[in-house]
Amino acid sequence: AYVDANGKIYYSERGRIRTVDQDGKIRTVMGSGYSSGDGGAATSARFGGITDLKLWNDGTHDRVVVGDSAEYRIREFEIGGNVQTVAGTGANSIPDTVSPAANQPIYLHTGGEIADIRFAVDPSNGTIYCGYRDGQKISKIDRSTGKWVDLVGTGGSTYWDDPAADGKTGSQVLLNGYLPQIVDSDGTRLYSFHGKYLSSSMLKTYAVADGTQGALVGVQGSYGPLPADGTPGTSATIRSLRSGVWDAYASRFAFIID
Repeated sequence: AYVDANGKIYYSERGRIRTVDQDGKIRTVMGSGYSSGDGGAATSARFGGITDLKLWNDGTHDRVVVGDSAEYRIREFEIGGNVQTVAGTGANSIPDTVSPAANQPIYLHTGGEIADIRFAVDPSNGTIYCGYRDGQKISKIDRSTGKWVDLVGTGGSTYWDDPAADGKTGSQVLLNGYLPQIVDSDGTRLYSFHGKYLSSSMLKTYAVADGTQGALVGVQGSYGPLPADGTPGTSATIRSLRSGVWDAYASRFAFIID
């Protein structure tokens, strides 16, 4: 912040220099926000902090979906074309399933955890899957309506860290712990990281058709040392996930953990 000789305050805020006028209102003196550029060329747009991106083809053009954790937005652009916001308004709050996702905030912080935006995109139709609808659900953005649709987490009795939840559909599973981190998809299943402080960190799979949960890596209630090579995934301990990707060429999921 800076105060001039007349007592006028100037300050820097997320890419802009701003001041407070004589009526007590905030005014931008110069610059633009880190989420500026919607409707214009992607090469002229600004981003705050890109933490994930995925590629898909709409039948004519390659398109890139970008997660911007610093600006609480998911945005998209055609390569060589314009950029638009798909979800998020820059605020952290729970959106509903009635209004378009682009006109509502996303829920990125929950339970004291600050998470990076991670998601999966169906490369055949652009459907986006992530856990930012209310922090306790896995949801998707319906491309035909632009609205959120819940896939997993609407159940009332079965939890993701209960082995009995494996094999249950998304409408039967009740999620808990930190918000799920969808990191990729093989086209029929989503790969999702779940964690609770010092316990029950797991990689789960969810069918894109009905949200059926499957076990991949992790042991209930365990936060032990990293597993030795050759340990079955469902008997191994896992800590914090940094990133992951589905390797379609080798039909395997590769991931980086702490």
